[in-house]
Amino acid sequence: MKEKVRHLYEIVYSGILSDIQNGTYPPGALLPPENEIAQVYDVSRITTKKALDMLVEQGLVHRIRGKGTFVQKEAPTKSHAEALSTPSLLGFVLPDYSGQFACDLMRGVEAEATERGYLLVHQRSHGIQSVEEKIIDGLKAAGIQGLIVMPVHGENYSPSFLKLVLDQFPLVFVDRYLKGLPAPCVSSDNVHSARQMVDYLVELGHQKICFVSPPTANTSTLEDRIHGFEEGISRHGMVIDRDSQFIEVFSTMPGKSGDENADIDVNTIVEHLQNHPEITTLFASEYNIAHLCRVACRKLNLRIPEDLSIVCYDEPSHSFGEHFFTHIRQDEELIGRKAVQVLLDKLSGQESVGRNVVSSHLITGKSTSSPR
Repeated sequence: MKEKVRHLYEIVYSGILSDIQNGTYPPGALLPPENEIAQVYDVSRITTKKALDMLVEQGLVHRIRGKGTFVQKEAPTKSHAEALSTPSLLGFVLPDYSGQFACDLMRGVEAEATERGYLLVHQRSHGIQSVEEKIIDGLKAAGIQGLIVMPVHGENYSPSFLKLVLDQFPLVFVDRYLKGLPAPCVSSDNVHSARQMVDYLVELGHQKICFVSPPTANTSTLEDRIHGFEEGISRHGMVIDRDSQFIEVFSTMPGKSGDENADIDVNTIVEHLQNHPEITTLFASEYNIAHLCRVACRKLNLRIPEDLSIVCYDEPSHSFGEHFFTHIRQDEELIGRKAVQVLLDKLSGQESVGRNVVSSHLITGKSTSSPR
């Protein structure tokens, strides 16, 4: 029978494990630095780090920031074969899988976790905080090593998150961060991208731009986008007219979808445009909201872009490469991959509590032109 080829990190793992078991590194001993181990085995530091990560996960060694990696004083007896046959689990919780953003985000998280040798357990909170709490408790009971969460929209954070942070459980937020919780977050630079869109619109000659969004309170993504929008308006010397903004869309929020609620939103957008005929552009905070705006324009017999321009975030990709909406394209797959990387850094003992920002790009479509 052909012998199974071992990965380099498995060889390093086995070598250090053997040294621990034969007493070369007795309980409590400090292991050599990663660069020295890499030289001994003639491998990269990345390979060495992965081998040490496996030892940490199996409870054989532990890291102390600024001091190094130490053998546990009472090392477990789990064999190398057992360690390799029991992959570690990572949890991923998000409101739903609907929409390209969620699908691409999931693709990135899953791909990075798999490439790093982890299994991913993912669950939907359906945008309900109580469900989110139960899922988190269940995933912890199932033995996950770390957790990535896209928090529920517009809610104060649940006690579950506070407990995870206080317990120093490896936790990374994705897309949205929760104010006051010292946990890392990976997201797009929403402030910068909103400013970038305003710059583009002003260059076309637009002066009356209406931001269209669900209520922004307690949802960092939306708060950052409207903050960037207002910064863009201000730096072009224009007055921020909050009465002309429309922050009342609710049919795109979790648990609020449906034709009836969408019709209500469309009619209220129609009324808003009738009350503010000076508006030349609708800046939708989400792709689905851009569609509501488009339907409202049809009801008013407004042509896009001749009579009114519409811009948004994240129009889905099309195989033929054309886009109707001018939009901000987020790199969801990279956000997902980066979230796993940050989580694994925390698992290896590296401290990370800040925001990790992934760049977005402005894509021009057919929905914008200079105002008449």
